[in-house]
Amino acid sequence: NYEVNNYDRMNRTFGSSTRDKAMILETLVIMNEKEKATPLVIELSKAMSSNSWYSTQSTAYALIALTRYAGENSLSGNEMFFNYTLSGKDKKEKRTQLPLFREDIEIADAKPGSVQISNRGDAVLYARIMLEGTPLAGAESAESSKLKIGVTYKTLAGKKLDPTRIAQGTDFLAEVKVTNPGIYGYYSNMALAQIFPSGWEIINTRLAGFSTVHEESSPQYRDIRDDRVYTHFGISGNYTNTYVVMLNAAYRGKFYLPAVSCEAMYDNSIYAREAGMWVEVVKPGEEDEYPK
Repeated sequence: NYEVNNYDRMNRTFGSSTRDKAMILETLVIMNEKEKATPLVIELSKAMSSNSWYSTQSTAYALIALTRYAGENSLSGNEMFFNYTLSGKDKKEKRTQLPLFREDIEIADAKPGSVQISNRGDAVLYARIMLEGTPLAGAESAESSKLKIGVTYKTLAGKKLDPTRIAQGTDFLAEVKVTNPGIYGYYSNMALAQIFPSGWEIINTRLAGFSTVHEESSPQYRDIRDDRVYTHFGISGNYTNTYVVMLNAAYRGKFYLPAVSCEAMYDNSIYAREAGMWVEVVKPGEEDEYPK
């Protein structure tokens, strides 16, 4: 009996029923128990091919086990041999003895298209099309699940500031409040991502030798880069953490401020996102003069 009760751990062991089944599969492959391993191979293959989300731990171990199984059961001389065309153009021929083949296809425009594949070999082929991209600026929306965030921009004196139009040379603060509603207990391994527009510069207070003066929660780890800050932390139920980044409106122009997002690294059902917006850095004295 190789059944495993469904569970997921977002901390400590980072275990899951999927990862445990992958460990069982790897063990069966090592023991040369092919017949016992086959049902687990089918189950894990379906799981990895679905649209369901899996943590890096579960995904990695499932791929390790499936790769080991594929290596032990591959047939010498059996290769993938096929042609493919993109919307009837640019026919390409591919041949490989590897168990997996991936081809990146650049799409020049958003027009509807299709991919045609012709199997010219003896091996059975399983094809998938995966699309990746970045949302258009302004197309994101605010969303949340089991978590709440609020983003406020303030002057160094603590007064609210309109981020859409700021005078060049102004130092100001980006304050993010993250709230755990308390329904599901303590959240560990949380990641807050703040990416700032190119007209704003991050003032790294650790290098400058001073603090933001404003109270904030202590992160477990904070990664400050040229244009973004990643903050990692844990948060108890019915509690709000506050994180502050000091900024300077350095360069005049119109820029896009990407969405601010926070999520549990090992549970995709816990997340919150504030939509992005266009912002301007203007000459001092023009910040209150909105264009008609």
